[in-house]
Amino acid sequence: MNQIFSFKVNNLGTAIIIALFAYTGFEHLPVPAGEMKKPGRYIPIAFFLVILGTTFIYALVQTVATGTLPGLAQSEKPLADAAVTFLGPAGGTLIAIGALLAIAGVNSGIALTGPRNLFALSADGLFPAVFSKIHPQFHTPYVAIGINTFLTLILSLTGTFEYLIFASVLVSILQYIPTCLAVIVLRRKRPDITKHYTIPGGYIIPCLALLTCFLVLLQIKLIIIIATLGGIALSLPFYFFRKKGPINRKSSLFHHRK
Repeated sequence: MNQIFSFKVNNLGTAIIIALFAYTGFEHLPVPAGEMKKPGRYIPIAFFLVILGTTFIYALVQTVATGTLPGLAQSEKPLADAAVTFLGPAGGTLIAIGALLAIAGVNSGIALTGPRNLFALSADGLFPAVFSKIHPQFHTPYVAIGINTFLTLILSLTGTFEYLIFASVLVSILQYIPTCLAVIVLRRKRPDITKHYTIPGGYIIPCLALLTCFLVLLQIKLIIIIATLGGIALSLPFYFFRKKGPINRKSSLFHHRK
């Protein structure tokens, strides 16, 4: 199947997007919180360790790669070439195995959080009830898993690697913006719910985050924004034609297993 979207990566804005893509994913940590014990205690710790650990590893890899391979920018597989330089052929093999394990880990995480999002939307009455059906034997949201797998397959067959990176960052930014706005609004209107954790610095951090989000949006090509928003718009009929009723706040798979 021909790839629908194709464009060259040749500017600073694109480099910023790709770098940001490497750091996205931390927002998925609270998604399975409904299946965790004491999420209020462990999720903040996980956030801190993930961001700190990821930054340290990326900085370490970048330092080693740039110090080992002078022509890093011209290489199509810089990490593998750098590993070959100071470890020999075994280094390239080691990097390839590590890349496969990393991809498997990312796919496993997405396989967990993607269907869980559909399940939660359905259980809360925002999507059709069929998306929250639970398998009687395995206690998994099998309909949500099937839909998530199908959509992922379509995207992987029709989009280039660059487009999928840009679309992924765009979707993440579209989540970050209302989250930052919610912090500002809830801090003013619902001070009672901030007793467990309050972001230091008042409104400075959410405002800086909003500014950063808008600056990143300016780096994304219009065709990608249109295509991604078009894909999001396809879900609107599910929302407007859903069966309206009382919201089920017990949207936890852990609850269904009891």
